[in-house]
Order: sequence, then structure tokens, then C-alpha cells
Amino acid sequence: MATASILATLQQGLQKASVRFDHVEVCYVAHHLLGIRVADSRVCRENVLRNGEELFLTGFYEGRTGRKSLLWQDADGIAKELNQFHRELASASPDPECVVPAPQQGEDGNQAEAAALMDTVNIEELYQGIGKGIAAVKAQGLRLTGYVEIQKRDVTKVCGSGFVMRHSDSGAQISFTVDDWDNGLSGVGYRSLGMPSLQHGIGEAVQSAIREAQMFCTAGGSKRDVPAGDYDVILTPAAVYDILKTMLFYGFLDQRKIDEGRTYLSHNQPQFSKALQLSVGGTHPELAPDPLRNGHSVPCQPMQIMGEGQIQDAFISPFWAKKTHRAETFEPHFLPAIDFKVVANSPHEGIDLYSGLEAMIAATERGLLVVDTWYLRLVTEMDGMITGMTRDGLLLVEDGKIVAPLGHLRWHE
Repeated sequence: MATASILATLQQGLQKASVRFDHVEVCYVAHHLLGIRVADSRVCRENVLRNGEELFLTGFYEGRTGRKSLLWQDADGIAKELNQFHRELASASPDPECVVPAPQQGEDGNQAEAAALMDTVNIEELYQGIGKGIAAVKAQGLRLTGYVEIQKRDVTKVCGSGFVMRHSDSGAQISFTVDDWDNGLSGVGYRSLGMPSLQHGIGEAVQSAIREAQMFCTAGGSKRDVPAGDYDVILTPAAVYDILKTMLFYGFLDQRKIDEGRTYLSHNQPQFSKALQLSVGGTHPELAPDPLRNGHSVPCQPMQIMGEGQIQDAFISPFWAKKTHRAETFEPHFLPAIDFKVVANSPHEGIDLYSGLEAMIAATERGLLVVDTWYLRLVTEMDGMITGMTRDGLLLVEDGKIVAPLGHLRWHE
């Protein structure tokens, strides 16, 4: 469906509704997915193309707020649903922490007319990358399993104030497992891509993930036990992402919880190298420019979560922003571009900077390489303790080389 037609339908639905909210948003989201599956070293399901669409209503009325998910409707249907939504809000209990978003005007976003998903992907390069990866794995007598999923999301939002936001983004998730039937060993490689690399670079990204999986699968000999002791720990990007995601999910960076003394950061200030920087809402070469607005379309400033060796910014809800006279921020579950990087020219107080995972392994005398984690849970929030398990590869590193796979373990940190 054309973007202009969607926008007109949403606007007409708002105009036809016979009720008025303190603030209301009608949001249309179109999801497009292209999936390619590999099993037993062959492409088994290809061009698994799924399209879906959702309609969301978000409303505020006399201290009450709610959200409703619907199937796509025409303008009359949207108006009918808005009237019903208004009655539901009016009968709900007031929320003492409800804050009505400030009305916005104008238009924002990066989308004029959304391109089709297949037009954003270099399909020929993608299949060449998969084919070369399969050939390399089979040449070693190993087996390849995995998938490439390319997703595209088009968002059109209209507010009761007349504000319009249209935004489009694309990305790919790549995951491949290489396993050896003879000794039961396996290795996994992950990659994530943004919009530019879908046209130029997706084939190399697929091969890179497969090469990494091969490295983890074939490095070292048979599984073995290691004695208890202190080991350096090397985390792949996938493992780091899981830990950061867990911190956000449990509200470690919630400014209200910090101010009220209910979380680890209320009484502790972790120290990091100044070379490590984590920002939200900035520009990133792999991602489409995100509108710097939170889930209620309120403009927000970029956030520097980690910088100058410590936690800089935390997430502030509309209620806490109003109560403490601060500016509200993005929500942890509604983030624009996240950029985690190492700045080599920063003062780094003795931290070693590496060009990549292989360089970190080469510089490790004795350590454990954690390929991925799962089952991450919060243990004690005031102590900042998280527990989890290693997954898809735990490898022993000695004298700069992977020497043996290990059994998986549970960790507390």
C-alpha cells in the first residue's frame, strides 16, 4: 500500500472520530521479512517472504492512558475504533503518573515513499556468499546450518495535533552453525547489518559469519575440564550485546530507580576505560537516520550512556521528568541507533585496544572465550548481580590460541 494512501486514511480516520482525546496517536506499521534457511549444507527454504501490518492506537484522556492493537482498517473503521477506545479509557481508573505528551506540529522522519524489501537487498551477492560458505564448510568435512533474515519496517504515525512521522529502516540478522559429526563439536557465527550493507557487503558478511563458526568449531581438540582459578574472559559482540540488553530490561539505567535508591547505580559508580563509549540516538553509518523522538513523538537529545570512564546518562520517564524538572528521554524498549565503540585516541589508562576478536585471542595468555550467553537473569539488583549460562561455544585460550572446547557453565557477575 502506498505511503501517501496510508497517511490519508489515518488522517481521515482521526477527523471522522466523534470524540476528542487529550492526546491521541494512530500508528501504522508494515513488517516485511525475507528468510533464507540452510540445513545439512544446502539451501532448504529460500525466499520465505512474509508481509504483515499492524495498527496501533495510543490515547490519553483525563489522567488515563492506554494502547490498543488492531488489524488494518479504512477511515470509517479507524474512526469507529477511536470512539470505542475513548469509551474504554473513560471507564478505566485514572493513573496518578499519567503525563500527557506535549503536542507536536509539522512532520518528521526519513521516509517519503517506502521502497520494496527486495529492492533494498543485493540478492545475487547474498546467494554467492552463501554458496561460497557452503563450499568452504563441506571442504573440511563439516556441516553447515543457519539462516539469513532480512527485515524491513515502515512506520506512519499521525497525532491528533496534526503531527506526522514517517520512517523506514532495514536490517539483517545472520546466524550460522558449523558442526563436526565425528567429535560432537560446533561453532556459531553471528552478524547484524544495517541498510547500506544490504546492497553492498551482505555476501561478505555471510562468509565472515561462516568463517567465524568454522574457527570456533575446528579450534583445539577434544573437550576437556580445566582447574578452578582466575581466567581472563573474552566476550564476542553477541555476548556483550546480551549483557547490555539485560541491564536495560531490568532497569539498571532507570533514573527514577537510581534517585530512589532502588538499584545498583544508586550507591555505586562503575569505572570504565575512557576509550569505551556507548551512545543512543547519534548517527551511525550502518543505520538509517532515526527521528530523535521517543515513543510518544516527543523530541529527545542523544544520550551518552557510557563516557569519560563512567555512566553519564540514564533513562527518564515522562512522569519522573515532570516531577524532577528534567527532560524526558527515549524509553529503554524504544531506542533509536545504539553505537558502542572503542575510541583508540582516548586516554585509556592502560587498557589494551584490539583490532578485533582474533587480536584479543592472540594477546591472551590464559583465558576463556565466551561465544554467546543465554538465560540471563537479575539476581540481586542492589548488588548489580546477573546470572546466566554460556551458549554455542565456551573455549579455552592459552598462549594466544584456542586450544580446547569446554563444557558450558553458569556464571554470576
